[in-house]
Parts: sequence; structure tokens; C-alpha cells
Amino acid sequence: MPTNRSHSQYSRTGARRAGDAYQDIVALELIIDWIEHNDRYQWIKLEADEMGFLDDVIALRQDGRIQVLQVKYSTNPDMQNDPWTWEKLLERSKTKNGNQNLSLLQKWASSLREIRNQWSIFEASVYSNRRAATELEVALENGYIIFDQVHEPDIQEEVVKQLGGEDASKEFFKNFKFRLNQPGLSEIEEGLRRRFGGLGGTETGWLNLKNELREWVINRNEPPPGGLITLSEIKKASLWYTLQSLPQRFEIPSDYVLPSEEFHQDLLTTLEKHTKKCLVITASPGVGKSTYVSYLYNHLCEVDIPVIRHHYYLSMEDRNRVYRLDHVRAAESLMHDLELNYAESLQGLDSRNPNHKDLSNWLERSGSYYEDRGKCLIVIVDGLDHVWREQKSIKELEDFLNILLPPVKGVIVLLATQPVEDNKLPRSLLRLAPKVEWLHLPLLDRASVKIWLGKHAKEISKPGEEEIQDWMIDRLTDALYKKSKGHPLHIRYSLKSLIERNKQVTEDNILELPECAHEDITKYYEELWVSLDEEPREILHLISACPFPWPREGIFDAVDPSAQNRSRVRKSLCEVEHLLINSDMGLRPFHSSLYAFIENTIDHNDYINIEKKRAINWLKTNAPLYWRWANEWILEAELGNQSPLVEGPNRNWAIDAVSKRYASEDIQLIISKSKQLALALEDLPRAVELGLLQEYCNTLYDFEEYVLEILIAPQLLLEEDNYLRARLRSNLEQLDGKILASLATNEYRYSNDLEINRIFKALIQKHRHPQENGRHMTWQEDIRPILETAALLDYSQSEKTIQWAIRNRDSGYTVEMLYFYISRLRALKKIEHLRYVLNTWGKYLEQGDENSLSNRECDVIIQESVLLAIEEGLDIDQELNNTNSENPILVIYSKLRNTNSLNVTNFKMPSIDQLMVKQYDYSLWDSKIRDFYRYFFLCLLANCLSGRTHENARWLKDVGHSTWNHQFLHRLDKLAKDASACLLAKIPITPGWVYDKLNDFPRIRWPENQDEKEYSEGSVASIQMISFDLYIFSLSFDKKLKIDSSDVKIIFKSSYCYPIKWIEIYLDHARNWLNIDAVQWIIDNQIQRLESEIEEFPTKAEEYGFLAHLAATHELREKARDFIHKASEYLVAHYHHKDMLLGETMDIIHLCYPLYKPGETPNSYSYLLQLAPAIAKIDLFTDSDETGHYPRSLATVLADINPSKLPKYYLWLSEIEEPYDALHALNVLVRTMDLSDPIAKAIAQTAIDEESLSILNDRAVEGDYFAKEIIDCINKVIGKIDGDPGHDPYQSTQSRRNQSENIHKDEALPPFSDFPPDQAIEFFTMINNKRIISREEKVKEWINYWISNGKKVEVYKGLEKVIESGFYFRNTDEVFDLCLSLFGKDQAYPWLIQAQNNDSGWYRYYTKEENARKRWEIIKEYYPEKWFDFIQKTFSTGSHTFYRLISYLLYFNQEEMAKAVLDRIVSCVLEYISPGNFPNPGWINDEQQND
Repeated sequence: MPTNRSHSQYSRTGARRAGDAYQDIVALELIIDWIEHNDRYQWIKLEADEMGFLDDVIALRQDGRIQVLQVKYSTNPDMQNDPWTWEKLLERSKTKNGNQNLSLLQKWASSLREIRNQWSIFEASVYSNRRAATELEVALENGYIIFDQVHEPDIQEEVVKQLGGEDASKEFFKNFKFRLNQPGLSEIEEGLRRRFGGLGGTETGWLNLKNELREWVINRNEPPPGGLITLSEIKKASLWYTLQSLPQRFEIPSDYVLPSEEFHQDLLTTLEKHTKKCLVITASPGVGKSTYVSYLYNHLCEVDIPVIRHHYYLSMEDRNRVYRLDHVRAAESLMHDLELNYAESLQGLDSRNPNHKDLSNWLERSGSYYEDRGKCLIVIVDGLDHVWREQKSIKELEDFLNILLPPVKGVIVLLATQPVEDNKLPRSLLRLAPKVEWLHLPLLDRASVKIWLGKHAKEISKPGEEEIQDWMIDRLTDALYKKSKGHPLHIRYSLKSLIERNKQVTEDNILELPECAHEDITKYYEELWVSLDEEPREILHLISACPFPWPREGIFDAVDPSAQNRSRVRKSLCEVEHLLINSDMGLRPFHSSLYAFIENTIDHNDYINIEKKRAINWLKTNAPLYWRWANEWILEAELGNQSPLVEGPNRNWAIDAVSKRYASEDIQLIISKSKQLALALEDLPRAVELGLLQEYCNTLYDFEEYVLEILIAPQLLLEEDNYLRARLRSNLEQLDGKILASLATNEYRYSNDLEINRIFKALIQKHRHPQENGRHMTWQEDIRPILETAALLDYSQSEKTIQWAIRNRDSGYTVEMLYFYISRLRALKKIEHLRYVLNTWGKYLEQGDENSLSNRECDVIIQESVLLAIEEGLDIDQELNNTNSENPILVIYSKLRNTNSLNVTNFKMPSIDQLMVKQYDYSLWDSKIRDFYRYFFLCLLANCLSGRTHENARWLKDVGHSTWNHQFLHRLDKLAKDASACLLAKIPITPGWVYDKLNDFPRIRWPENQDEKEYSEGSVASIQMISFDLYIFSLSFDKKLKIDSSDVKIIFKSSYCYPIKWIEIYLDHARNWLNIDAVQWIIDNQIQRLESEIEEFPTKAEEYGFLAHLAATHELREKARDFIHKASEYLVAHYHHKDMLLGETMDIIHLCYPLYKPGETPNSYSYLLQLAPAIAKIDLFTDSDETGHYPRSLATVLADINPSKLPKYYLWLSEIEEPYDALHALNVLVRTMDLSDPIAKAIAQTAIDEESLSILNDRAVEGDYFAKEIIDCINKVIGKIDGDPGHDPYQSTQSRRNQSENIHKDEALPPFSDFPPDQAIEFFTMINNKRIISREEKVKEWINYWISNGKKVEVYKGLEKVIESGFYFRNTDEVFDLCLSLFGKDQAYPWLIQAQNNDSGWYRYYTKEENARKRWEIIKEYYPEKWFDFIQKTFSTGSHTFYRLISYLLYFNQEEMAKAVLDRIVSCVLEYISPGNFPNPGWINDEQQND
């Protein structure tokens, strides 16, 4: 008989999920608090098992105190029988075997005691929406229980009994807070959502943060390391905008001298007195303006005056030179540096989701902070003249200065520019700082010229003369000062001209050089130009028309393609070469003033096309591949042949560029120019394709630095591009640390000490100025490249390096830093260096001597030195005797060398307690486990070799066998016994032997205990190190020993081996221990695995990168080349995290399916079938974040496009056991099937989940007889399902709702009447300093208020001033409406464009559809002829824009173009997922896919 089932508000699953959701929201409350107060916490952790029963939400505050919250959720907090009572807190339930569980109070108290032993507590609490019963409430004061107010004696007695005494009870209650009667889930969430929005967060960002939070809860060690959530992770999850920094370090020449000490001191005095708010320094080209302001910047930093800067120009080799001119990037860079270096001055403003227009607010807040402290923030902007020169427009400069000027209180803006005409500068600047007030940087005075010449004494000395006499310096100074008038660039040109023409530097020769009129290098150029013949001029025209670095041979080939007059061309180049600098990439002007001069010569325009054609001829015939790739298409387009540039860039082109390590900036520049041309030619499908290519290339370089760092080693080893090293050397400041270290290692192969020192200095600079790195780095990413590069220098560097490691002892980094440094010395076989280190640092820490090494630190040096000595058969007895080491490796060294010359003392076995002290830096924790196992094994082996196995047995007896970790230690003992027998018998041990010995003791894979898991993981690296140690010991008597294929077969089958990690560590040793058969087997084995497995594409790129390095190391060049290319294919591909391209494409296919006629191909269904293989495997090649629902979306789309295939799809999902996807498909079926069909009816009768039943009920209510019949059938079988579908399960009391609203409501504003339109700027300043959630709505209300008061024109003018002043402004639509009504559609159109751009109107996840559609309606009504112009001026191509773009095309009846764009999108998607080579899912067959 069927029975009626009655359901409460929650099912069991629903209650659990609600509890999880509540815990998430409580965690979110801490997270939002952290975003609002950036300096509040160090990290947050969820489900922290190590905290015992107080593990739900943990936060470490900045002051080192810990905050722990245990969350308890009630599904019925208002029910009379559901409050917190003493009974609930003290209840001890029974286990299955009859024992008593701990009560809640016991759990919390015991965990709190443990936590307090390790941490200082800020607050420990229970957080619950359940109220306190009266009996409990009377004992509570401000959330803390007062023991003496617990009036029931029996309760007091039970509390004392459970908590271990009255004093213990009082101590617990004093330190544990009961946060009860908290708001319900929906109230807290709504308040937090509003706070998040008030910080500038988007709805998409909020949803993404919630999704990421759930992932962090589910995956124990996410985010890495160890599940510690940092502020940067939170902002990334919140889709917070990341401020993009620009490198601002202007190279100050080593021979720089101040032009005038008096000028410098006067300027410093002006800055210190704050007498002027806006200063302009001007100087003619070459006087040293940029160098001086950089010198000034460094000085201000040294004397602790807050200063930020932006250079519009650094050098021709600057990869960011195009971005520097963009006012958005310039503003962001200043904000980035302000936040990084002076965050305290922002007083919380940096909590908001940043926008470049916030810079004015940031400066106001920071200026106020420093003014209160008697200081000023200095903002330096250099190179204003470059903006007009590069763009022939001052718009970008005007937009930038509108943000900075006029300077707010507490801020001084210091600008630097060459002299320029008034029309090339913003009027606002000239009004604020008239030219008559500008400061003119003086030329060098005579004293400065003499100092400068003194720095070049060696260059100007006569042959054979050791040192030039002071009287001669005086005479040369007079001559040079007289000739140059102290012009720094002229002085430099003069000296360079004489030296490069092999002329002696004498008074007479100096006086024969061209003159230079006072302060104007142009006069020097003019005099020189007159003296030049035609051919030297042509060379300068060529360099100016094609402003990339020119290889010397390239100039010869371009000017003399037949090679008939090389001698003459060399002479011509020699005449102008003193104007150029010979960089790694070729010749370029020493100073940008040369470009300006040549461009202004009378006949330069006549030469431009001639020289470009010459350049193209060289590029196509003799140029190195990189020059041709980077410049040919662009030059062709400039000469009118646009096809190569428009048609050239594609995914294969990008893959080839990445595999050749071409510069990302060049890739982006070519794609960007190609995309602009495509839009100009109204080729929208091509523009979309290029936009997608640009997006994926951006993703590659923004998020896959690690893989690019792996690839650089094999790319350098192959060196197939002779200019790769040169390209890297020309941009050291912009390379990541690991790439710099790899480049230094490569330079070491060529004994290029000069470049190694340059690289080392660049690494130190990056470490000291992290704001220039542009991305967050772990301490290992920051420090390891420095240490590994330091190992390449001579041993004089070791003193500083080891002292640096010692200074990091408090951070816990010293041992790991020493290991990075010393192990690198061993890898390089720098034995003399190691001898020096051993002699200098070999003794342990003397008591109280903090400048010496501790026992463990010294062990790093000794172990690595001994390993190299054994490997190379070296005698380091004397050095080891000078140590007081007790390291067991000394015993092993003595036994293997059969020497008694060492004073080997007894060594101590390690204490297993060392493994019990955990660290929150998981990288240090992993290395600690690794080092413990390795050191322990060396102890065991030393005892075995010495016949002291009883010591091992005695130590292990106390350990026991209770855990896997303990059993592993016993297994290491057996391994040591077997290894010692082999070594004593001189039987070689290869690594495979070690892994074979462990074959019957596999590593534990899925332990329930987290500590056991970490020990098991740590054993992997330790076994590899132990196996290599034993291999090295064997080399002491078998120098020809190699690791063969039989070895690696054993190793790679072992549970103690992660193959790719094994390869990585092997490569770190920098040895060719593998024979070629072993290398080939590894390659074949890994290729087979990689081709058979589906995983995230960046992971595969990483794995192919290591294979490339392995192949290149062993001279398998062809394979290395193939692997680099394969890795690049996986990089220029669908991304593994939040890449929503497939989902967007499905949505567009769904949108467009009505466009296709029956029988038309391709069509929506054929497109869908092409995507189906990737959708079926989406959870394998992505992390499922924002993509995991695609199989369910496919069911929804199928229901409309081809509903006949939906049942088969549902059955297939059921067969492969994807229950959630299958259930959704079933819901769609129930919603869309014709229930009169017997098969459909049969399927629907199995649909007993709540969603399907709800759908059937809706259909029945709407009159579907068959749906009612099915419901009746289901009720007969399983009973009627009751419930109140309209009840909100999260509804809570009105009092809690009011509580929430009070917390999160907007801050009150003064009346709008206080801010008339002519005070619009004051209104925006006020509102930006208020806590307002809906800022745009308040602005709209203010606009409407004054319009209703007859002030429409005044409002418009006021808003114009607000926008000009750089305020963050999202109400441009209202400005458009005002302008349209006041001045007509032509003047209003630019505002419509700006509104679309400001609002990111093409992005469906950012802007509401109704806002976007309103603009489309305006276009259709007022500007129908501009429908494509609107796209050209606003469309920012990217996958998130495609859906709305197609919608726009359909709105304007452009069906054919919409279909063409969709076809191109699908083609692109198939390209970007092609590395997956996904099989067809079972629900389709080949015939269908080909339809």
C-alpha cells in the first residue's frame, strides 16, 4: 500500500546544505571585512583540521593573533524547542561501543587549550543563528558566560566536572565568546552583497567569490599553499581589477653628474617648503632632464619623502612604450605604486575595486594623510613632449593631467618636458603653471664637466699612459666646455666621436668637432647634418623611418643590397655612429632627440617610403627571422599593402611565435594592428577571430609564467635563434626571476661574466623594488633565482649570500636559502668555491653568535660539499676537519674513501618529534619532511657502514609501527642495511635499485589522517634524493656508472615516483646520469601517457616543457624542438580556469538557431555536435569553475535545437553515471516532451525528483491531462509528496532582518540643494568619501533634482567638469541624454560612445542588458547609418562580448553577418580545444557529427 510522506521544511540533505551555506556566509563576512580593511589579516583558512573542534573558520590577524569561529546553524531558529540550552552544551551522546562522546563544551574547551599553546588568541567563538534559552541568557554578558551567574548548582557541577575544575571552567568562559541569535542566511548574505557592491564589486564577482569559497572548503589544500586564503586570492576570486604596473626605472648612467648643485638644492628646498603645488622642469633634448628627475626620485626615496612617478618614455627597447602613452595605464601604474609603497596613506580607499579614475580620490586621501604629518606626496611625470610626438594628439596627456591637476592638498606634481609649443600641451597645465614659471635645468657647469671627464680617464689616456695627468684633464675640460657649452649629450657625442674614429682626445681634436649652441642639441645636429654626405644621411633616414634596432649588417644590406660598396657604407656609418648606441639587438639612437631632428628635416618625408621599401627588401632577403617576423607585415601595411597584416596572424602563427620565444609585446602589437585594420575594413568575423587570439595570448603571458619559465631552458640550450639571448638581455628589467636565472646559466656556458653580473644586479633590483614585477611572487620565486645566479659568480659573493640567508632566520627561510645556493654550487661543480665556503662557514653556531650558522644550517654546506667530493673523487679531508660537524655523511665519506684522517665524532639520531611541529608555510613543511627522511637515512647508513646497527634498532624500538610514517622509518632501516652491504662489497647502486627495494611497501595514497598524507607526499622527494645519494656513493668506485632504461622502468612504476617531478629534480642536478636508452624510454613512456590522458592544457604544456629540457640536455635536439612546439600548442589554447568560451558559443548557437532553414548546412545542430566531444570532457581539461555546468546547458540547448536527440543524451549521461547532469537532462525532458507519446510517458514516470515533480505539477495546472495522469501514477506508487513550495527556507525573524539592515544601510547624504551644479566636483568629492552602495543611483537623483529645478544646462556643464577632472563616472548615459536635448544628436554621439565604453556595454556579465539595449535603440532611432561605426568605436573583442555582439547584429537585422561571425567563432573554438583530441561521446556517432 502506498503511504503518504510528510516532509518538514528541510530534507536531511537540504538541512546539511543550508548549514554549509551558512558557514560559507560567515566566512564571507570575514572576507568582506578583510577587503574593507586590507591590513587586518594575514590569511584565512576554512575547515582547518589542525584546530580540532574549532575548525570552521580561522583567521590569522596582522598582529599574529588567531581568530577562530565555530559555526552552528539551525534550520528552525525561532522554534520554542530549539534554543541553546545548558543541556545541548553539556550533552554527551554514546558511541556504538557504549563509550561517551565529548560534549560541545568539552570539544571547544579542549581545542581552545591546544590552540592557546601555539597561538595568541584574538577571539575564539561559536557563531550561531540559534537564540539562547533564558537559563543560558542570564549568564551571558557581551557574549561571554559569567560562571558565577550560572545559578543552577547541578549545571555548575557538571560544567566543572566536564571542564576539569572551576578555575579551568572560568578560564574557558573568559576566553570563549558565544555569538548567538545572529541574523539568518539571507539577511547576512544580502548585507554582505551590498557591502561588496559598495566596494565596487560586481554581481559576477560576488557569485564567483561564493563559488571559489565553496571550492576552498571542498579542496583541503586550495588555494595553495595549504589552503591559506590570502587577500590576493580573495581579490582574484572577487574578479577585482588588478592594477597594472609599468616599469618606471630609468637607467642612470654610471658617469652621471649633477649639472648644478645649486639648482638641485634650490629645488629640494622648494619641495620641502611646499610653496608650489605644480612645478615644471624643462630642458632641451639631451640636456639630461629624464636622468635628473630619476636621480631626484632616488634621492627623495633615500630621505623618506613619499614619491611616485611615471615616465612617458624610457628607451626604444622598452616593451611597454606604447602602453606608457595610455592615460589609463599611466594612472593605474601610479595607483599600483601608491598602494604598494604607501598603502597606509590611502586609509582604506584601496579596499575598493580599483578603477583608474579613482586616482584623484587616492591622491586626495594620501595628500591629506601626509599633510597632517608635515609632508607632501610628490608625483613626478616625465616626458610630456613624447605624447604629442608619438600620437600627434594631446588627448591622452590631457586625460591624464585632468586627473592630477590641480594638485590636491598635500600633493606636489612635478612635471618634466622638453620645450614644446602651447598647442601641444593641455590648457589646464598652462593656466596652472605658465611657461614663465618653468624651471630650466641648467647645462653642466665647468666643475661638473671636469668630474664627468674624470670618470672617463682611462678612455682618454694616451696609448701606454697609465693615468692621465690632472693638468691634462683641466685643459681637456676647458676645450670640451668651450665646444659644448656644458651640453651633456654634446659632450658624450664628442668623446664618442673621437674614440670611435680612433682619434686621440686632445684639445685640437675637440675644437675641430661641430659646435653646439647654448642648450639646443638641434644646432649640433644641424651643423653635423650639413657636413654629412648623402649616404650617412640616408642611414639616419633609414633608422628614423624604421625605428627598430638595426643589426650593423642589416644597415649595410639595406643601403647596399648588391654588396658592391661595403667599404664606403662602413665609412658612412662610422660618420654617424657616435649618435647611436650599439645594444644587444643592434644600433639605435643614443637619444630620442635624434629621431625628432631627422623627422623635421626638409626632405625626410621624401625618404620615408624609400627607406621602408629598402627595409622590406632586407627583411625578405637577409634579415634574421625575428626582424622579419616582427616588422615586415607592419611596414607593408604602412606602404599600403594591408593584406599580409590583416590575414597573417592566427593561432598557428602565435604558437610558432611562443615556441621561438618572440616578445609578447610584439605579438600583441601585431595582433592589435591587424584587428584595427579588420574593423576598419568592416571584416567583423576576422576582427572577432583576432580578438580571441589576442585574449588567449594575453592569458598565456598573464597566467602561465611558470610554463614559460620551464620552456626557457631548452629554448636557450637549442639556441636555434641566434638573437634569443640578445632579445632577453635587452630587456632584463622586464623578465621574471626564473628566466633571468636561466639566462645567467646560459651565459655561464659562454664564460660571459659581464652579462652574469648584469643579470644578478637586475635580480637584486627586482627583489628590492617588487612594485616593478607586476605580479605577486612567493618568497621562493623571488629569492631562488638570486641565489642560483649568485652561485655563478666568484666566491667573493658567497660571504654576502650566506649572511643574507642568516638574516632570514626569523622567517624560517635560512636552511632552504642555503640549500638553493649550495646545491647550485654542487651542480656547477664549483669545488674551489665550496672549499672556501667550508673553510669560512664550516663551524656550527657559537653560543650567542648570530653571524654563524646553526647545526642544521651548516649541515647543508657539508652534505652538498661531501657529495661533490665523492662524485668527483676529491680530497676535502682538511676542510672537513676544520668543521666541528656531527653529520653522518662524514662517516660515509670516510668509509667510502677508506680514510682515517677525519676526526669523525659521534652523531645524533634525529628526534621524531621534529616531524610533529607543523608550519603554515607548506613549502617549508614539505622540505622539512624531505630533509628529515633523508638525514635519518644517512644516519642509518652511517651506522650500518660502521657496524653500529644496534644504535638503529634501539632508536626504532621507541618509534613502533602504529602509523605508515613509523613503518616507513623501519623500511628505511632495511634499505640502509641492504645499501651498506652493497657499498662495502663495492656493488654499484643505481636509483632503480632503491625503488625496487620499496616495491613491496607502497606509499599510502588516500590516508584518512592529513598528517599521514603529508608524510607520504614528503617521502616521494626524499626517496629520489636518497636514490641519487646512493648513486653518487657508488660513483666513488665506479665512475662509468649510468642509469639505464631498466632502472627508469622500475622508478616510473613506483608509487614513490611522480614522473614529471622526478625529471624536474633530475634536471636540477645538471648531470647526464641517464644513458641515451633511458632518456628515450622516458620520452616514449611520457608521450604515450600524455597522448592517452585528458588533463588541463597548461599542465600538459608544463610536462612537455620538462620533456623538452630533458631532450635538450641530452642533445636530442629534434625531440626538444617538437616538445617546445607541443607545449606552445597547449599554451595557445582553451584555458583551464574560468574560460567560458564553450559556454558562450553554446549560448550563441542557441540564439541563432532560428536563422537556419531546414536542410541548411552548417546549422546550429551541426555546430553543437562539433562542440559535444569537448563538453563531454569539460571536467577533465578545466577545473569546472564556471564550466562544470556545460553538459547540463547542452541539454537545455538540445531541447530547442533538436529535441529528438535529448532522450539519447539523457540515457548516455545515465550510463556514464553523471547523476547531476542526467537529472538536469531529465528535468528538461519532462518540461519539453510530448507526454502523450508512450516512451515519453514512461520516462516521465521515473521522474520523482522535486524539480521534475514541480514541472509536472505546473504542466498539470496549465491543463496538460497527461501530466496530471503521470502525477497520479507516481502518487499511487510512492505516495503524495507534501510541502510548501512557496516557503523561504532561509526566512528568519523581522528583528534579525532589521539588525542586518542597520548594519549595511547607506550613509546619510546632505541634501542635494547644498550642491548646486556649479559645485558638481564638490558633490562627487563628498559622495566618494561616503559609504554608498548605489553610487550611480544617487548621482542620477542629483541630476534629476537639478533638472527639475530648471538647471539642465548648468548640470551638463557641471558634469563635463567632473569628467574632465578624472572622477570615476558611470552615469555617461545621463550626460548623453542631456547633450541630445540641449545640443542635438551630432554633438551627443561621442557621449553615447563613451557611455558604452565606460559601462563595458558589450560584456553581458558586467552590464545589464536593458542598459545595452537602450543604446541600441538610440542608434536605431538617431544614428541608423552608424550601426557599424558604433561597433568600430566601442567593440572590445573578447569571448565575453560575443553573445551581445550577435544580439546587436540580429537587432539590426544583420542575419548573414551574425551567421558568418558565429561560423568563425565555432571554427576558433575548435582550434583552441584541438589539443585535447577528444573522442566522440556515446550519444552521437560519426555520421551525425559529419551532418
